[in-house]
Amino acid sequence: MSKKSLLVILLFAFLLAGFVQGASASPNVFEFQVVYKGVTYPVEVSSNSTITDFDFNATTMELSFNVTGGDRTVGFSNVSIPKGLLWAEPIEAWKVYVNESEVPPVVTQNATHTMIYFTYDQSTQRARIVGTDVGTGVDITGDGSVNIFDGVELAMAFGRGSSDPDWDPKLDLHIDGIIDIFDIIVWAENFGSKI
Repeated sequence: MSKKSLLVILLFAFLLAGFVQGASASPNVFEFQVVYKGVTYPVEVSSNSTITDFDFNATTMELSFNVTGGDRTVGFSNVSIPKGLLWAEPIEAWKVYVNESEVPPVVTQNATHTMIYFTYDQSTQRARIVGTDVGTGVDITGDGSVNIFDGVELAMAFGRGSSDPDWDPKLDLHIDGIIDIFDIIVWAENFGSKI
């Protein structure tokens, strides 16, 4: 057998192996709008699986969803979570479960979001991502209502951006990396609400 024939056979075997394991599948992007305490938080899931039945539970501090894909393939999901909604301190405290079995995540973050990547054997399974803290929503002070005290917190942080050393993502109600008039508008639209 010539080197060229052997190379073609090996290349075909690698391509076939990648196809069977799902490595050649390009990701789909799913965006879910989580409304929590007066703020809409976009959570984005990039995955080669189909994502359904998305849910946020503030009490258990977790996001959950179904992942569905072809049998005998490897699935992956990369979930982008706004830090104002859900986070974990320290970063190693994030937990990921697929059908109640813990799987090791790869966790990265920037000033406004945490990205959590994990893999699993595909079929239809339930994935859960558990943090250690949830945001305050528009009730920044956590006193149960949207009032002037929350406005004072916003005013004191006005103009700060995600690159500032004293950045607090829970104040970024508009989720754009800066405390500005759009955050004040979200606060004003909810002023007087009981949370």
